[in-house]
Amino acid sequence: PAPVFAPSPVVKPVKDVKPAPKLVPAGHAKPVVPAKLSILNNANVATAPTGTDVKYTIVVGNVAKTTAKKVVACDALPANTLYVSASRSANFHGSTVCFALGSLAKGAKVTIFVTLQVATTATGTLVNHATATATNAKTVKAQASVKVSAKPVTYVPAPVTG
Repeated sequence: PAPVFAPSPVVKPVKDVKPAPKLVPAGHAKPVVPAKLSILNNANVATAPTGTDVKYTIVVGNVAKTTAKKVVACDALPANTLYVSASRSANFHGSTVCFALGSLAKGAKVTIFVTLQVATTATGTLVNHATATATNAKTVKAQASVKVSAKPVTYVPAPVTG
């Protein structure tokens, strides 16, 4: 005898059904959403005479929805400059100064001021390189350039004797 098939049930479309949530197997971590850092680096002047101070403003921010963790900003000091001060406590690694910023929540920003003195022997252009890193974000970089000018010489005439 030929096989007998049961008739197919009529399937009616169901409206407003939400998909089942994706389950994460036990012992597996949820996918990590990375943070996203931003960085700005600006100098207070475009040109600086030798022997004068230049103040760099470095702004590090988090533009992601995820908190950036263990954020560190570093400033590679240009050749022919002397470190004067910073607005936060810093760690020095050769000619690089680093600042531990901790965690940055969504939209948070931290501003750091670094003051350097242009060496009396400096010429050309000073390029200041800043970076920011976090354990859960890619490294970002920014730079600021300052042209060096010779320090103006003040002429003082010799006294006239008579």
